[in-house]
Amino acid sequence: MFEKSKNFSNEEIIRGIQEQDLEILRHIYQEYFPLVEKMIKKYHGRPEEAWDLFQDSLNVLVDLIERKNGQLLIEHTFKSFFLGMCKNVWFKKLRLNQKYLEARNQFAYESMIGKDFDEEFFENSLFRIYLRNLNKMKPDCIKMIKMLTEELPGKEMAELMNLQSSQALYNKKRACLKKLINLINDDPEYKNLTEHGKPKKN
Repeated sequence: MFEKSKNFSNEEIIRGIQEQDLEILRHIYQEYFPLVEKMIKKYHGRPEEAWDLFQDSLNVLVDLIERKNGQLLIEHTFKSFFLGMCKNVWFKKLRLNQKYLEARNQFAYESMIGKDFDEEFFENSLFRIYLRNLNKMKPDCIKMIKMLTEELPGKEMAELMNLQSSQALYNKKRACLKKLINLINDDPEYKNLTEHGKPKKN
């Protein structure tokens, strides 16, 4: 078991995160992960989602500190700031999931009643461009992106990719997605398709 965490100032915590100080990271986990678990339960999430939310929020915070060159100012306690960030990340995920469900339901509806040929051609072309450029990538990135589309939990993804930490998983996800986006943006067919724009519904 870990010893009880010390009290750290906001500045000490920010600096510790920036320097990957193990004592600070342990303090954040001990003090705030149980609160994240309670929040997930309150907002009807699954227990296994708490760890992913905690890690995703911490990675967002790392990026924010990097953008601010370590000069991130927190007006209130780190506790209220971090938990507020976790809540925002969670609600954003819920909104994205809701949009996904709405899009999937709309697709099922349109499949039953038929859709405009130009719109269907546009969507099929995008999917073909995505697959073509995905297959240009290295096997590990193809595996990573397929797992992302299947929404596997972070811990399972890290194990399947033989990655030793959540930060390594986050870095891998970001690098693979950036590579795929660049390949698609450079694809001549994609450029031609987007220049004409998505067909408008009547």
